[in-house]
Amino acid sequence: MRIIVNGTVLPLYSTLLEKLTPIESENVTLDGTLYTDYINNRRGWVAGWDKLKAADYDIIRALYNAQYTTEAVPVVQLVEYGIVAPMKMNISDRNIRMNGEIIEGVTVTFKEQYAIS
Repeated sequence: MRIIVNGTVLPLYSTLLEKLTPIESENVTLDGTLYTDYINNRRGWVAGWDKLKAADYDIIRALYNAQYTTEAVPVVQLVEYGIVAPMKMNISDRNIRMNGEIIEGVTVTFKEQYAIS
C-alpha cells in the first residue's frame, strides 16, 4: 500500500486509519429537542509508522513543512484505494531513539480539503 505526497512515495506504513468527520450542526431547543442539519462528511486518514529511519522521517517532515512555505495544500494519493485529493498534513511529535538514527511512533494525519457526499 502506497501513499504518495506531491509525487514523493512515503515509506510503507504500519497502520492506516480512515476517519470520517461529519459536517453538521446540532441544535438543542429549550424543551430538549435535538435538531441536526446534515451537510456532508470530510474524510481523514491517519498513517502510522512504528519505526522510521531518520532519513525517512526527514522526507515526511519536509513534505509537512512545504505546505507552510509554499502555502499550498499537498496532493495526496492513496494508490490502492484510488484516492487522489488535496489534503492538509499534520505530523506527530518526534520520538528520537538510538542517537537520532531511529524515530519511533510517527503518525501523519491527512485531512481532505474538500468534503465528500
